[in-house]
Amino acid sequence: MNKFISSLILTSLLLSSTTQVEAKDAKKKVHKSHNEQMHDDGIVTPYLAPKDTLEYTASLKPELQASLLAPQELVEQFQDDAFGVFIHWDHSSQLPVPMSWGRREKTRRPEHQQKKGVPAAEYDGARETFNPTNFDAEEWVKLFKDAGARYIVFTAKHHAGFAMWDTKLSEHKIMNTPFKRDVMKELADACKKYDMKLGWYYSQPDWYHPGYGEFGKDQEKYDSFINDFTHGQVKEILTNYGDIYTLWWDGLGQNPNNWNSAELLKMAREIQPNILSNPRFAPRNWRMGDYDTAEREVGRFQINRAWETCTVIGGAWGWAGDSIAMPIADCITLLVRCNGSGGNLLLNTGPQADGRIVKNHAERYREIGAWNKKYGESIFGTRGGPYAPGPWGTATRKDKTVYLHILGTLTGDTLSLPALDAQIVSARALTGGNVEVEQKSGVLKVKIAKEDQHDYDTIIALELDRQASEVPVVFTAEKHSYTMGAKVSASSERSSKMAAANVVAGDPKTFSEGTLVRSAWQPAINDKSPWIELEFLKAANIGQIEIAKGSYGKNPGPDTAFAVELCVNGQWIKVHQEEAIGVEHGIVLDKAYLCDALRIKYLKADRSISINMINAFGPPVK
Repeated sequence: MNKFISSLILTSLLLSSTTQVEAKDAKKKVHKSHNEQMHDDGIVTPYLAPKDTLEYTASLKPELQASLLAPQELVEQFQDDAFGVFIHWDHSSQLPVPMSWGRREKTRRPEHQQKKGVPAAEYDGARETFNPTNFDAEEWVKLFKDAGARYIVFTAKHHAGFAMWDTKLSEHKIMNTPFKRDVMKELADACKKYDMKLGWYYSQPDWYHPGYGEFGKDQEKYDSFINDFTHGQVKEILTNYGDIYTLWWDGLGQNPNNWNSAELLKMAREIQPNILSNPRFAPRNWRMGDYDTAEREVGRFQINRAWETCTVIGGAWGWAGDSIAMPIADCITLLVRCNGSGGNLLLNTGPQADGRIVKNHAERYREIGAWNKKYGESIFGTRGGPYAPGPWGTATRKDKTVYLHILGTLTGDTLSLPALDAQIVSARALTGGNVEVEQKSGVLKVKIAKEDQHDYDTIIALELDRQASEVPVVFTAEKHSYTMGAKVSASSERSSKMAAANVVAGDPKTFSEGTLVRSAWQPAINDKSPWIELEFLKAANIGQIEIAKGSYGKNPGPDTAFAVELCVNGQWIKVHQEEAIGVEHGIVLDKAYLCDALRIKYLKADRSISINMINAFGPPVK
């Protein structure tokens, strides 16, 4: 039996049984941030699962317990792979509504009903005209291979129930469209040809199948939906398409017993012994499966359990018009921050109805690939740390090398960090130029001339006298920002939903979804001199500032030029000025300022201005 499963069982004997109230609470947590659901610090090893998971595991038969987790070596290979591409695509790409969620009528969950979107008959009926004659699986795979991606996850079936393969269990499928081709078979063949790993996204909820709505009503019909239909479809997609890398469930936070998940995983691993599983066959805060899934946010610093951030390169999950891809600087920032924090990045695109990848998205994937060809040694096969991330950037490590990724803008030419518990044998700048490194008196100083600082990621490789994995974690920013609980004011607000107060947290748990929170501050359209100001609860020494823009995915372009001011002894001092704010924008000041307020002033008006986070910390070295 897997040693980890054994530890789950042993620990569970010490815990009391879950009450019905706790189970309901667990379901409610599904819409909260991945970063808010963690029961541990992400560092202590060995990782121990939360109470709900321990108790659920202990309730299962031994043969079901044994198939809950993949062998550790498979998980480590997943971590080595670092970067994948998500693809959301089906017949709904013809409609001007979100994939599945644009289908007005849904089943079973009252909170999922909505007046927006199109009627179910129109949404489902789009299969009658779905004919993606420009779909070329090999073109897709070659593009993502060129991007440096090591795996692809494709939507076999989303919540609205349309199957992108030749399922024998439903008429609602790709074979009953004018296209009449098994997209997944062609994609699987292309992945095999070009040595690309392939995983399937599969939604257990199915708003098309009548049996799904019978939960709690007609148990016999619901059981048939699960045991015959759902398990049958999963068996199909694992049997007919060669080796499958991962099953990317999306159970919308429901209890694992609703899907007979343990039996489902046992079957999956009997068919595909090397398959991985994400945790979404249970409430996300139970943290089951082989890796955690942060959504539209960079996961926290977590090196004791694998994880993956999924987010969109531009637009929405499915096709949402020919949306503009985020700037290459933001793509690299996301990739690097995910890896530096210990996770993978799964970067999504929604192809057009005719089967082509949006041109701007394809261009951006190629640019990511060009960067990976130059600097991929600092990403693939690495792990996060030993430096925990901060506004200055993050770090990855492999063998005896620590890669410093300086993502933040330095106002000077030197980054000072706490010293490592290792000797530095040599240093080199992967991104070019000369670097001077000195470590003494508890401080590591990295000096690199302004002209040698890369536009969005200056990478310094430090060769150590010991394995980098042995070096203890080093923190470079306080646990909580000094802006927490700050009094916020602004020149204007576009609406009550886009209020200035959205940019700060009232306490450690209220700020939802990390850097990609769905609310933000936006100034009024007619505001010619926008500004936003945060008055701290008490004065603090500020040496690092972190800003994230809002409207992420809908408006991925950079904001306009801005200045940062700090209030020191009652006087506003401009400490920084820059051309644009990125997806997660760090600034490292050349010295710390004792101040009690921070202000961001835009130097010209722009309709795209949107901020969803402003944090302030002390310098990396106290």
